[in-house]
Amino acid sequence: MLFITLMSIISINALAHDIEVVNADGKTIYYNYINDGQELEVTFLGSNCSNYSNRYYKNVVIPEEVTYMGQTRRVTAIGKDAFHVCSAVTSVTIPNSVTTIGDQAFAYCTQLTTVTLSNNLTSIGNEAFSGCGLLSAVTIGNSVTSIGVAAFWGCCGLTSLFIPNSVTSIGDNAFSGCSGLISINVDEGNTVYDSRNGCNAIIEKSSNTLILGCKNTSIPNSVTSIGNNAFTNCLGLASIIIPNNVASIGIGAFSGCHSLMSATISNNVETIGNEAFADCVSMKSVSIGDGMKYIKDKSFYGCESMNNVYCHAEIPPSVETDAFQDFFIKYATLHVPATSVEQYKAHEVWGKFGTIVPLTDEENSISMLSADETNVIEHIYTIDNKQTNDFQKGVNIIQYKDGTAKKVLAK
Repeated sequence: MLFITLMSIISINALAHDIEVVNADGKTIYYNYINDGQELEVTFLGSNCSNYSNRYYKNVVIPEEVTYMGQTRRVTAIGKDAFHVCSAVTSVTIPNSVTTIGDQAFAYCTQLTTVTLSNNLTSIGNEAFSGCGLLSAVTIGNSVTSIGVAAFWGCCGLTSLFIPNSVTSIGDNAFSGCSGLISINVDEGNTVYDSRNGCNAIIEKSSNTLILGCKNTSIPNSVTSIGNNAFTNCLGLASIIIPNNVASIGIGAFSGCHSLMSATISNNVETIGNEAFADCVSMKSVSIGDGMKYIKDKSFYGCESMNNVYCHAEIPPSVETDAFQDFFIKYATLHVPATSVEQYKAHEVWGKFGTIVPLTDEENSISMLSADETNVIEHIYTIDNKQTNDFQKGVNIIQYKDGTAKKVLAK
């Protein structure tokens, strides 16, 4: 019996925090020893981070060093799950002694509005701030080199983001679901990422992949792919033009963009990834270029307002069964090359559209507008030569700043 009791105590202690120390403001911080007991990391109370969700609350100030039983140690890390689901925390100040923030350290701190990061911070862990929907600002310092997977996922309160030149690794979906972003910039000295041409996006240089965009993004012609979840849940994005050099649109790239009403996909795009435009509930039309080959599962699923799809590919692209939602497309019109109407009608998926008609000569002949062109437009005119402030449905005439002009089609 004594042996069993002793083993139980050892097991509990092994999972618990090592020490707890009361701050000058009367709040208790829990720590574990790290680096052979020479330093401390902030942790959670007890054996499971979800057991005491009220362990930290309101404004938390983490000290640079802690004296315990006559020995002073520096606080150098915020441990995994340290503040996980602490829904009462509103602000956190992290001292300059801290160099790492662990995985899920502040995940789902749903009332967290401000965080002051250490000037010596080098890494931000996976999901470190995921689900912190009220976090309104974060300054990533010049010492940070890596930002983990989904580190700021769902931080919809963020409006601006600046990536310093020190950052060399940004994990998948690091800022996905940051729906309130209106400004994205990368330091010009960064060797791995950029925001070329003031595009309001993060682009991975080596692959020319756009990995994060916002409602004010203008996709440069040099981009060759749109990354997974690059625009997920982006608020205020009303239309998007995929420029000519893009070959693929990633998984969930524009999913949940509830304001998105139209998309123009260039002739060089060959693949639209799974759920790329899923749940774009306001999308009324999409124009698909003639180079399209593969439309993946649920690419346009949940696009309940879809009225018109313009597909310029003469050979019906391979499209997975649930790429479109049957209930909605039976009321929509599919516009295809005149010579291909019967092929589309006979297709297992394309044939489910309520109406399939040939593209008009006008729809076939009018060229698409690239994203870069929008920056050099001088005037926009309707087909009857009336000047307008924005594109009108149908044929528009655009005049560039160099005096040239061309017709474009707005659907």
